Amino acid sequence: MCRLGTEHLVVDGFHRYVRNPMYVALVAALAGEALLPGAWGVAAWGMAFWAAIALFVRFYEEPMMARSFGAEYADYRSAAPAWLPRLRPWAGPRARADG
Repeated sequence: MCRLGTEHLVVDGFHRYVRNPMYVALVAALAGEALLPGAWGVAAWGMAFWAAIALFVRFYEEPMMARSFGAEYADYRSAAPAWLPRLRPWAGPRARADG
C-alpha cells in the first residue's frame, strides 16, 4: 500500500514558533488593516475568519494530526502554542533527529 505524505512530523521554519503560522499571519494582517479609520468591516471579517479557522483547526486539523503522528504531535502540541508564537523556537524534532 502506498502512503502519501510523511511518516514523521516535520517541524521547521515558523512552525517551530507557532503551530498555525499561516493563519496567524493572515489574522495579524487583517488586524492591522482593521486599525485603519473606518475599517469596522475588516475588523468584523477578521474576527469571523479567526473564529472559523479556530474551529477548523480544533475539530479537524488537530485530530487528523494526532491520528497521523501520535506521540510526535502530542509533544509538539504541548510545546508550541496554537496562536501566540513562542519567543524562542522549539527544537524538539531536531534534537531527536541529531541524537
